[in-house]
Amino acid sequence: MKYKQILIFFYAVYLLSFAFIFFLPVSVLGWEWTLSFWGRNWFWIIFFTVILVVSWVIFSRRFEYQSLIEKEDWEGLFVQLDKKLNSKKRMTQFEIRLYVLSSFLTDRIEKIGELEEILKNRQYSSWLSEGLLFTIPLWIKKLSGEEAPEFERQLEFLNSKKSRVSHQKWVQWSLAFLLLYANSEEKEARAVNLLLPLLKDKSLLSLCAALLVSARRPKFPELIAVKKNWSGYSQEELVKKWNKLNEDVLYTIILSPLFDKCIQWLKSEGERS
Repeated sequence: MKYKQILIFFYAVYLLSFAFIFFLPVSVLGWEWTLSFWGRNWFWIIFFTVILVVSWVIFSRRFEYQSLIEKEDWEGLFVQLDKKLNSKKRMTQFEIRLYVLSSFLTDRIEKIGELEEILKNRQYSSWLSEGLLFTIPLWIKKLSGEEAPEFERQLEFLNSKKSRVSHQKWVQWSLAFLLLYANSEEKEARAVNLLLPLLKDKSLLSLCAALLVSARRPKFPELIAVKKNWSGYSQEELVKKWNKLNEDVLYTIILSPLFDKCIQWLKSEGERS
């Protein structure tokens, strides 16, 4: 359903509900009692009106963005968000995520770094909360074979902030990924320790963690439980779940090639078992 249709449906239901509640006493007790009742309880009318106005402000702000997303007009989306950024107005978490997404999809990776620097100075808490998104340029460097020595430092910093960072478990997984391939026995052992709790996660994060653990500890007992949990899903179902995860955790869009390997690992392990 289109965002506009959802908006119309929501307000239609809301206004009809309000009208029903307001006029319900009329049919039973008459106009005189109804007007007297609402005269004594006028604050409920104000309460309903405030909710209506606030929800309209929130939804209307997103309406233009959602329209561009539905058209897949990523260029237009980037232009709108870049104007907002340059106006020096505060950006919401929703706008920050869309800015990163539109920068990625329009091949303006350098803009993600520019946004990060601006938020560090202007909205530090927002930058910290969305810190994982700003590692996307570093991931691109890493996956293309370039050196990115600051990547591990940044992930260590984000991992130390715990609840202040969104999607903390994915920070933990990303740090483990880097440590696992650092050619250090000490770092490898730490990476496995970071991944162990993630094997019990209910989301596809457990499958991603299992892939990394299997690369160094292929006989690890916990891998059997992960395989059992996910082996009943078809490849199409797993891809659908992954695409849904991309919507919730935007950061994972950069890991899609790795998820293909997760599916290969799952299916190959299933054949051998």
